[in-house]
Amino acid sequence: MKLFEYAKTITAPEKRLIVVFGCAGKRDHTKRAMLGKLSGDYCSMIVLTEEDNRDEKIVDICREIATGIDNNTPYVIIENRS
Repeated sequence: MKLFEYAKTITAPEKRLIVVFGCAGKRDHTKRAMLGKLSGDYCSMIVLTEEDNRDEKIVDICREIATGIDNNTPYVIIENRS
């Protein structure tokens, strides 16, 4: 949250704040939706992508994150970060 708050303070009001991130697989699933909510609250656009999926499907991880995005913030899922 502090990172997003800081990013907002250094981003001009007419500019967009875009975040690119993913979550590691086989880790705490409860944090995924929370990270989606936080990014939706602070960012103009969200790009969900791979982290270290550890045998979980990347798209499933990204969809769990997306369940927390509740304020119509646009997002895309890009499975292959490169």
